[in-house]
This record gives sequence, structure tokens and C-alpha cells, in this order.
Amino acid sequence: MHIVLASGEVRKFGPESPPEELRAARVAIGMLGVIVRLELQAVDQPWVRFSELAMDLEAFPARLPAILSQYEHVWAHWTLGEDTVRVECLEARQEKSEGFHRYNAIWRPSARLLVQLLNRCGISTSSLLQLRDRFLWFMNSARRRGTASKLKPDGAQSKVFMSMQYGVPASQMEMAIDRIRNSNFAAQNHGRVVEFKFLKSEDLSYLGPNCDGDAVLFNLWWLVDEPNKLNVFDSFEDTMKSIHARPHWGKFHRPPSREYVQAAYPRWAEFEAVRKRLDPGETFSIFHQDEAG
Repeated sequence: MHIVLASGEVRKFGPESPPEELRAARVAIGMLGVIVRLELQAVDQPWVRFSELAMDLEAFPARLPAILSQYEHVWAHWTLGEDTVRVECLEARQEKSEGFHRYNAIWRPSARLLVQLLNRCGISTSSLLQLRDRFLWFMNSARRRGTASKLKPDGAQSKVFMSMQYGVPASQMEMAIDRIRNSNFAAQNHGRVVEFKFLKSEDLSYLGPNCDGDAVLFNLWWLVDEPNKLNVFDSFEDTMKSIHARPHWGKFHRPPSREYVQAAYPRWAEFEAVRKRLDPGETFSIFHQDEAG
């Protein structure tokens, strides 16, 4: 990548760069400068086979290591208040085999012609599954209110999708689940879905969610009332921040303080050493407003 530094210099970061500078640049969240050019590595499209498992929340942590060892990609969907988990898994191969499909076409076999046609038009089955989850939650909510006539009440507020994600080291997954399960957030959002994602440890960055080991990501992507979109996840964020979880930098979150990132990221000092060298005047610091207050 090419980054314009505070000095005006255009600095290139790549395989030939000092390792600490490349790690800092990969997830710099704007604190090194302005990225003006980016080169990404492409990989071959794999052949994949879809499987789905169902289990209760208590059994999930015990079964997870075996699931992660068998499948390359795993998503788990936890329904709040019901303590059930649906685990969607992909096996990957580089060569075509029976039951395997190209990832960007039909990675989940389906007998439904409409699903296959949508896949071929570029609408992934993952997106369809997310829409299905939200539709089922919406219908269940209407049913709990006692009548389907309330699906579109007079003066209904407009809806928007909002997403927030926080990650924790894999060793803290059960603690994070317990905190969420016993929070006001879970009690107030019965029937909503929390998605788990899983990342293997990579020594590629200082501020990534998996910078110091395997990580579990708790993801929300909900349809919410427009007037409440900026505070609907407050309780979830408070719960995750209580254990110094790491925000997804590209999704909605409240800006952390310098003290918070120091506690959340064990390699913050290494990132800060590079940042001070490249931006000594803190032109691109994200903490100005926090410190001014």
C-alpha cells in the first residue's frame, strides 16, 4: 500500500518493508496517514461443501474444537433467549469433488430453483440466510404481539440495518457468552440472533482481532427502528467493553479511549512506537477529541 504521511511523504509499505511497519500499516485505522493505493493478493476460488449442525448453547463450546478442525469456515447463530445454536460450516477443496460447488456460485446445495438462480446472479446464499433469519425474527415478533395485523401498523417507523461486531480471544468465548446471556441486552432482545465468527491466529497486524491468538467475533446485523439506530446496541457494547473486547473498526462502534486500546490490544505499544515515528505530531490520531474532553 502507498500512504501519504503527515509530512507529505508518500511511503510504500510491502514485503520489503521493516516487519513492524507492515504490521502497523495493515490495520492502522487511519492513524498512519491516508491510503492512496492498495494492492491485494488474489486467491483461487475454492470448491466448497455446506453442512449445518444444530445444538444447544451448553454443548456448543465442547463441540467447537472438533468443528473448527474439520471445516475451513464456520458461522454460528445463537438465538437469544432460546439458547439454541445453528452452526453453518464449509469444507473447502482446490479440486472439484462430488457435492462440492464453487464458492461464489452455489456453495449451499439447494433444490430450490429460485435460490440457485439468485446465486448465479451474484446474490450469495449467506445473504439469503441472513435475510431469512431477519424475516423469521420479524414474524416471531409479530406473533408474540398477538396479531399479524401489527406487521404494518399505522405510522410505523422506517427500518434500517445496523451492524456491530466485537471480538475476544478464543479463551474468553465462554465468559463473553455468559456476560451477554445474563445482560439486559439479551433479556430485551429475545428471539434476535447473535452471530459467532472465528479467526485463526495471524501475526500480521498489531490491531487486528486475532493479533495475539485465535479469536471469536460476536456480530450483530439487525433491522432496527431508524430513530433508535445509534443506541440500539448500547447495552451490547457496554457488555463487550467490560471485558475489553476489540471492535470491528469498519462497523458501528463508539470511539475507544487511548487507555481502552492499551488494555484491549496487548501489542498496542509496538503499534504506538511505529506511529510515533511516522506521525510524531499525532496529525492522524483518533484520540484528539477524547483527550480534549
